[in-house]
Amino acid sequence: MTVASSRRVRVLLVVLVLQIGAATGVALARQPHGSAVAAQVQARAFPPQLADRLPDRPADRLPDRRAERAADVRALLDVRARAVRTRDRAVFLAGIDPQAVSFAARQAALFDALAEVPLSAWAYTLDTDQAQPPDAALDARYGAWWAPRVVLGVGFEGIDSDPAESTQALTFVQRDSHWYLAADDDFVARGATTARELWDGGPVSVVRGARSLVLGHPGALPQLRRLASDVDAAVPRVTAVWGTGWSQRVAVVVPADQAELGRLVTARGSLSPIAALAISGPVRGGSARGGDRVLINPPNLALLGAVGRRVVLTHEITHVAARSATGPATPSWLSEGLADHVGFLGTAVPVSQVAAELRTEVRAGRVPAQLPADSSFSGDDPALSSAYQQAWLAVELLVKTYGQPRVLALYRDLGARSGQDASREVEQSLQEQLGTGVADFTAAWQTALRRQLA
Repeated sequence: MTVASSRRVRVLLVVLVLQIGAATGVALARQPHGSAVAAQVQARAFPPQLADRLPDRPADRLPDRRAERAADVRALLDVRARAVRTRDRAVFLAGIDPQAVSFAARQAALFDALAEVPLSAWAYTLDTDQAQPPDAALDARYGAWWAPRVVLGVGFEGIDSDPAESTQALTFVQRDSHWYLAADDDFVARGATTARELWDGGPVSVVRGARSLVLGHPGALPQLRRLASDVDAAVPRVTAVWGTGWSQRVAVVVPADQAELGRLVTARGSLSPIAALAISGPVRGGSARGGDRVLINPPNLALLGAVGRRVVLTHEITHVAARSATGPATPSWLSEGLADHVGFLGTAVPVSQVAAELRTEVRAGRVPAQLPADSSFSGDDPALSSAYQQAWLAVELLVKTYGQPRVLALYRDLGARSGQDASREVEQSLQEQLGTGVADFTAAWQTALRRQLA
């Protein structure tokens, strides 16, 4: 397949899904073993299989019922997380509601699917200030139940300094004074869902590259190996442009098909034209700490030849590298245009192929009136191909006119701005970094489009 034809598959490249939240440590007060009160609390609150694995409670004061419930559930989650990290299947399943037979089977399959995943972190954060409101149907089903907001943090060895965080819509129930986990899908109708991961879809196989960690299902091992090789080659290309101030290691997730990809991402818009996309974790202290992932849409990536795969993966990895310098004031035309600039470097693909759709428009006299707006990069926009091509040629013009170092300085300057008045901040940054404004640059860009494409 030619690059020109593969471009139609590739143009819906990147959807950034910001996973927001901050992990906080939870310390439970410890009491010397043998405390009668602590033993009574443990016996009341937890399944017997977990009692000897839970921290003792202080004997000098008893919490009120809500605080007691929160402490019990928090401790249950801590035990669950430790069971995942230490590969203790029995303890992991002991925390599941004995009456939730189907849910327990799914949880057993999830635990087994994680066997090969190299985890550096698996931890839960409980937010007791946010919980689902009362529900008569759940009262009838469970009796005593509670559904506070829970955040799961998952880290991969060699990839994440801080874990990737996702929301879990969990339901906890009390049976004979013991708290158990009973469900993770009771509140879908309310829009509260549990984020799904690759291991929710079956066993996970892992391929480690020099600069990559590729995760997929066992039947895709040849593809995982090829992706590891492709990513290992792409990382130095990105570093050559962006610099060394990023991790230079990339986690790639390969679902079985587009349907599973749809379960792994929360981005709006159609996924059918997408070959790959990048999702990212939080930025702390001005640097990316972890949680970045490149997700593959296998059937679409398979349509691309070697050059197309190279462009797609280099584009996505550029987003990973630049993520900590991408802020609310960064216009999409600049972030997407820079990713394509890096993606196409060294490929010698002619402009007439890369910008085929835009070329048709310009030849018909339809020169864009302005740089593409952020909304132009929506996955459902029928003119998305043209928007990406416009962004790429805008950044190519910036690099040709001002040089790559100054364009990168512009990018970093915009990334550090607040975004409270993004249009004004883009104007200011262009003036300060390049000595031009939006209007003048737009006019120059329009002239370049006519010269290159008409």
